[in-house]
Parts: sequence; C-alpha cells; structure tokens
Amino acid sequence: ISFSRNYGISKSKGEYIQFIDGDDLIKTNEFLDIYQIALESNPDIILFNWQNLYVNGKTVDVRPIVHSERALHVDKNNVLYSLFDRKLQSYVWSFLAKKKLWQKIKFPVNRQWEDYAVVYKILDLGISFFHVDIPVIEYRRREGSISTTKNRYAIQSNVIDIIDASSEVYEYFLKTNYSSKAAEFALSYLLMASQMSKGYKNKIIRQSLSDAIQRIGQEVTSKKSKLAVILYRLKLYDLSMRLKNTVKLRNGKKSLK
Repeated sequence: ISFSRNYGISKSKGEYIQFIDGDDLIKTNEFLDIYQIALESNPDIILFNWQNLYVNGKTVDVRPIVHSERALHVDKNNVLYSLFDRKLQSYVWSFLAKKKLWQKIKFPVNRQWEDYAVVYKILDLGISFFHVDIPVIEYRRREGSISTTKNRYAIQSNVIDIIDASSEVYEYFLKTNYSSKAAEFALSYLLMASQMSKGYKNKIIRQSLSDAIQRIGQEVTSKKSKLAVILYRLKLYDLSMRLKNTVKLRNGKKSLK
C-alpha cells in the first residue's frame, strides 16, 4: 500500500490530497464542505471528525479536537498534543492536506503501520490548520484487520514495524519541546505491541520490544506513563491491563441493567 500511495502522490495534479481506505465510506456532502473551506481559507491541513462503523451497523462519532464552533482555525500545538494524547489518531484519511506537504515525505515501503510512521511528520510540517466539527469518513471496524490479526507471522511483522516507527517518532522529536509527550505517544504504541504479542515466544523480538520500551520510557514525564513502564519492567503490565478490562466490562454490564 505504501508504494501505491507514494506513486499516487507523485502523479496527483490537485493542490490537496485526501486518502481513503477501500473499505471505508466518505460522506459526499460533508466532504464538499471541507473542499469549500480549502478554497476559501487555504489552510495547509483540514482535520475533521469521523464515525466508527461496526459490522452490526452501529456508528460512533469520534471528535479528535473538541470545540464549540463548526469550523475553527486551530493552533499547531493543539493538533500535535491531540495526536500525542491519541485523541487525534494516526490515520492518513482523517485530514485533508496540501500536496506540497506530502511531497516532502515517503510512506515506508514493505512495512505495516505506515500511517503511524508518517502522520506525525505531516502534522509537524503543517503551519495553518482548520478543524471542521462534522464526521466525513465512516471507518469500518472489523476483525481480521492488520491491527486485530492473530496470525503468528502477521503479529511478528506488526511488532517489528511498531518498534521501528516508535523509535522514529522518538528520534524525530527528541531535541524539541515535544520530546516527553512524543515519547509517551511512542510508548503507547509499544505497550500496545506488547499486548498484541503476549504469548508470542520469539525471544529476539520480545527483547527488542523490551529494549525500546525501556529506552523511550526514560523520556516520559507523566505519572501514568512512568507507572506503565514500571509495571512492564516488573512483568505486571499484562495483568494490570486484564484487570482494567475486567473492571470496564463489569461497569458496562452494570450500566445496561
């Protein structure tokens, strides 16, 4: 997919580029609103909301940046901190960006998690931002996707690529004012990879993951992230996540009664 995206960028003719996954849906009228803002205000990047679309037909609205206006100029710091807090997800289809920004980077070929590997770079390259408080994309959430697979070889590839991308995020922001927040962002993906690969026996990959968590974990400052690193080091992180999920499940059942 990275090769196709890089090729598409090189051949595109317009001023802006919008990505969409083949199995997702785009709301045509809402996207025309985005296009109109691009014509009128000419920002580098226009962010918007989306809807998670589940197999049962249920949709859940996702608002990466919360404010009271329908369309609003947003500060770059606000955008990056929303990304680092994972309110704004690393999806290339979650914003419209100028072609000139995409021409400065390349999607990593032969790697999964390519969105995670490039979104932070595009947002950092942008200068002017708008956020439009309407859902534009319907994102299909399904089992069997790259992030939910249980295939052993796919898990190995996922973990390796998350380690590589997280290390790149860490190095990219290391000597900036965003270093600690970016480290927490990268750490969250590494801890997700540890959950994804629990029970996986490849010692080399498990050690590489552990080394990355320890190295990047040294830069975090929040109590939550520091605690996560300590729990991981003590081999208690998986247990803490199981307990957390159990409590969530029980609370969810109670709310249904």
